[in-house]
Amino acid sequence: MWDADHIRARMADLARQDPECRRFGASWHRYRLGPVLTEAEDWVVPDGLPLPFPHTGHWNPYQDEDYYDPRRVTGSLVIAEYGCGIVYRLVITGPARGEVWLDDRETDRGLMPVGPFP
Repeated sequence: MWDADHIRARMADLARQDPECRRFGASWHRYRLGPVLTEAEDWVVPDGLPLPFPHTGHWNPYQDEDYYDPRRVTGSLVIAEYGCGIVYRLVITGPARGEVWLDDRETDRGLMPVGPFP
């Protein structure tokens, strides 16, 4: 479990060091945190999670009208944001279960597995 008091103290320290919010992202969050969610509030099963992830290799069809269709990423969870709309996904179901994939459809590079991780 993470220590909310430690995180708040660290954020306050960062805010003191950067009062004009010049660090990347600070102008948006201004070193403020929202309320802590309970485990029940924090976990919402995304639509499509029980469905199998439909890919086993790099996927990037050119000129596919359904390129951003949510069905392209069923069975996966976003675990990290890379920036500029690019995210890392953990595959939960399907043949690629347990793999981490980069969802780089935002820059037209498609979906691709990353790793292997030790």
